[in-house]
Amino acid sequence: MSDDKQAETGAPAPAEAAPPKEKVAGTRRLQRPAWLTLPTVESTSNSMRAVVVNLVLLAIILMAAPLIASQAARDQILLEPISVPGGLQVTGLTPEVASARLNDGLLQIIAEADSDKSSINAIPEGEQTTFDIPESGISVDALVSYARQFFNLHETVIGGEFRCGDAECSPAKVSLRLRIKGKERNVIDLPPMRRSTEAEYFRTAGLEVMRHLDPFTALAAEVDTHPSMPQPSHGN
Repeated sequence: MSDDKQAETGAPAPAEAAPPKEKVAGTRRLQRPAWLTLPTVESTSNSMRAVVVNLVLLAIILMAAPLIASQAARDQILLEPISVPGGLQVTGLTPEVASARLNDGLLQIIAEADSDKSSINAIPEGEQTTFDIPESGISVDALVSYARQFFNLHETVIGGEFRCGDAECSPAKVSLRLRIKGKERNVIDLPPMRRSTEAEYFRTAGLEVMRHLDPFTALAAEVDTHPSMPQPSHGN
């Protein structure tokens, strides 16, 4: 009957109630894992970097071990700068140059000896090559020095000074004093230069040093210079 009344009055029929919608669950915000936070990632990165650096250092030390051992066992001779009076330095004979000239004298004696026997290995301090282990601040030379101290191996060092023979410090009256520091300490006093050239004087200095450090090579060089001298024996 209600339908007939609605038809008579012309009123629209009320819409049927829509069925209840299912409740949509709210979207939950994704949370970042704790290990992906910035402080954690930074800490992990630093730790991994430290591990990698330590592994690299260990590898370098292991690879450098033979070099360190060979350097420590080798009787290398270090030539320190030789003190030179100011009057001679103005001529170009600086402490470093004097050290290099002494090395020239030693090499000349070795060349004159012309022997198959290995001789000393001298190097001026300024020409010494240094190696540093990256990221450590430690040099291979320092490790070699520690190894020498541990095994009681002495490095031979040669230094000295030129001494003036008069107040004017004239080159003809200047003389060279050398100090050899190693297992034993020796002092070599050379005569004044007089009329000798620098090459001749430093050859004499090299010969005197060689007489202390390698007598066989010194004698062989003297025989080459003075053939009338007896030949050196090649025995041990």
